[in-house]
Order: sequence, then C-alpha cells, then structure tokens
Amino acid sequence: MKNLKLLSLCFFSSLLVASSFLAIPSLQNWRQGTILHYQSPHSTWQTYVSTVLDAKLAISNILCQLSRSNPPEVVFLFVGQTHASSFELIVEYASAALPPHTRLLSVVGGGVIGENIEFDEPTKPSMSILAGQLPEGATIELFSFNELTKPPPPPESEYWSKLGSSSLLILADPWSPVTDILDGLSASTATGKQGKETVVVGGFSMPTGAKPTVALDSNVMPQGSLVGIGFRGTLSLQAVVAQGCQPFGPTYIVTACEKNCVLELDFKPAQEAMEGCIASASKDIEKQRKISSSIVCGVSDRNSQGDYLIRSIVGFVPGRKAFSISGKSLQKGDRIRFHISDKTAATEDLELMVKRAETERLFQQDKSTTPVAAVQVSCISRGRRLFGVPNMDLSKIQQLLSGPVGGFYANGGIGPVGVAGFCTNKNTTIGTHVHGFTTVAALLCESEKQDAPNSNTSPSVKAEDVWG
Repeated sequence: MKNLKLLSLCFFSSLLVASSFLAIPSLQNWRQGTILHYQSPHSTWQTYVSTVLDAKLAISNILCQLSRSNPPEVVFLFVGQTHASSFELIVEYASAALPPHTRLLSVVGGGVIGENIEFDEPTKPSMSILAGQLPEGATIELFSFNELTKPPPPPESEYWSKLGSSSLLILADPWSPVTDILDGLSASTATGKQGKETVVVGGFSMPTGAKPTVALDSNVMPQGSLVGIGFRGTLSLQAVVAQGCQPFGPTYIVTACEKNCVLELDFKPAQEAMEGCIASASKDIEKQRKISSSIVCGVSDRNSQGDYLIRSIVGFVPGRKAFSISGKSLQKGDRIRFHISDKTAATEDLELMVKRAETERLFQQDKSTTPVAAVQVSCISRGRRLFGVPNMDLSKIQQLLSGPVGGFYANGGIGPVGVAGFCTNKNTTIGTHVHGFTTVAALLCESEKQDAPNSNTSPSVKAEDVWG
C-alpha cells in the first residue's frame, strides 16, 4: 500500500513537473514557483529543489526525483523559512516515503541551497535535499543530544574518543549543547585518546519561536537539540570556512569576563569601549548607526597567531555596561577587535580560502581522495544581502568539486578557522569554533584507502549505549 501511494504521488508529480519544467534553473524559476531539476547523471550524490508553496506537495515532488531502483543511503533535508511551521509534517512524510535503510537529517534554515542556486530570500518558499550513496568501505554513525533531556556525556567520557574517530557534520538549533560537544572532542584530543583532531562542521537552524527545527530520521527534536552524522573509512570531510568582516579600531585586551560575557576591555567597561570605538570610526551619526547595526566581535585567544574568530554580539547587560557574545567562554588576556560585515572583505576571504584549499590538495598525502558532494552552510547575513549578486558563495565552492552542493542559510556556522581535513598528519591541530557571518563548506570526500570495516551503514550511535 505504501509503495502504491508513493507511485501515485510520483505520477501526479510528474504531471506537475511536465507543466513547469525548465532544463536549466534560474532565479526566475524560483520566482515563478517551479520544481527545478538539473543533475549530472554520473554522480552518486544529487540535489533536488522545490519552490512550491504547499509544503507537502514540495517534499513529495522532491522525493519523486529519487531513484527507486538505486535509492540513497543518506539524505540531508533543508527546509526554508516559509515551510518552518510545517517542519514536523515534512519530516514525517519524508521519513515514511524513504526506504527503511535510508538515514535522514533535517533542518530549518533561512533559505536553502541546491541545484546550482542559492535561495537566499526567507520570504519565498524553498526546500532542497542532498542525497547520496556511501562508497564501499564507508561507515556512518548518527547521534543526537538535547540540552535538558539528553545532555552530552562529560568531557572525560570514552564516548568522545569513539565519536572523534569520525568526521562530523552537526545540525543544531541555537539552544543546543554544541559547545559541550566541541569541549568533549577537544578533551579527547588533548589526552591522546584519538590520534588526530576531528574535522567538525555544521550550522545552526533558524527557529521561529520555540518550534522544532532539527530532526533525525522520523524523530523531530524539541528545542535545545542537535543532530549529527559521523563519516568514517572511505568517506570523510574536508572543511573550508570563509569569514566576511572588516576590522576597525584598536585591539583590546579582555581584562574582566564571566563565561561569554565581556565585562572590561583594557580595564574600561566593555560597552563604553565599544561605543568609543564606534565614535572614533566616524563622526557621521548615520554611519555610526550603520556600524552599530552590524558590529560583531573578532576574538583571538592569548595563544593564537593573530587570526580572529568572528562571534556575534547576542545581548547587553546595561547595569554592568557589558555585553555577551556567542560561542565559548572567554578568558582574561584574550584579544578583541570589533568588525563589521563587509562585501569586499567577504569576497577576498572567500577567494583566499578556496585557493588555500586548492593548494592543500597539492600536498595531501592521499591522492585518491576526491570530493563528491558538499554541504554549504551560509550565515543568513550573506547571499545577495551582502554581495549584491546571487550565488557568490556557491560559485566559489563549486570550484573545489564537480559534484552537487546542497545546504541552507543559518543562524551561525560550526567549523575550523580556514581549511581543515586536507592533511593526514596526526600531529595537526585543527580546532573547531562557533562562527558568525561565515560560509562553511563541508566537502564529502571519497577515498580508496580503507581504514574502517567494509560495511555501508551502522546503527545510530546513542550516548547511553556508550557511557551508561
């Protein structure tokens, strides 16, 4: 009965596609609300997009593009903001329609990416998937955590050495315990429980209120959750992270802080220091207001070589003349320099990171490693809002692979600073951070080298199975 219903839907969808199909997608297609379809027949990974307003029709049209004779083993489902209220229905429908062995990871974004287009306008309907098969010798592990009902294990747990042997892709909502995951993986690396630091990439969903925005298979997770997938063996991740901000003003030293709340900069109240920096940047009141509306913090710890990690300002504490920033806790002695989003800086950094990735490939030890697909996570402030033209991030990322790219517009990114995963040196330190105003590209790479059991899938890893 289930197959009959799916066949009927495919037939109905084929009629709809026949009436609105265009061979090569364009932004005009999006405005007209069509189902896009333009794929390479030689890739084992594919992206499909729908811009239909009806959520159930959109997901059914997308799924009917998948091969029933050679179905995918992993599907990433990216749901645009217009369909956020129907997220649970979309996940339920997709999970029921896909084969039982197919693993599904879903997230709500401010827009989606697929079929060679960035759908970066939250007010227009969009939905996409990235679906593919695993190469021989690859295994996957799936996991999920919740801030209250299923918190991550402590950093000293053996769970992290097991999970850290994979390349990880995380889809999280803004209230999830992402920093606990990163702390656990970092502690495992520091104690030598795993040979090299894990490549971790991902991004944060775009919630509307307290409704769920991430899901694993048919399980729609409550607020405060994250889901993830680990790749091991002949499938791994390479990461490329491009920032998009221009520094201004002096560099400040954090002289007082509490967790991620900045209390003092150079022994002055932090908010006063920031206001003074803005005033010094321009005497024009309108320019000051523009700077105030887009200002972020570049943070560099005491031991870094000067690279700044962009972190959003998430709130102010007027009574203490302080402000809080996203990400990990600060320490005295950390350096802060204020930044603003900037088109030129974003373009230059994006081009630089792509060139760095291309250079790294020239020296990577395993020459058989080939990127076959990519997940792109772009901050909601990028796209045409920043660049003034469509598909800027996507067009640069596509220089690194011939396979499809799918993804979403996010509330922030997860990944290293710069590039990672190209070098197999076990002494290489990567470091994973929460970013703002970035584009994170997770390149899925196949390799002939087999250092994992020869099986295609593995059960979802549950924390309670590992640490009790």
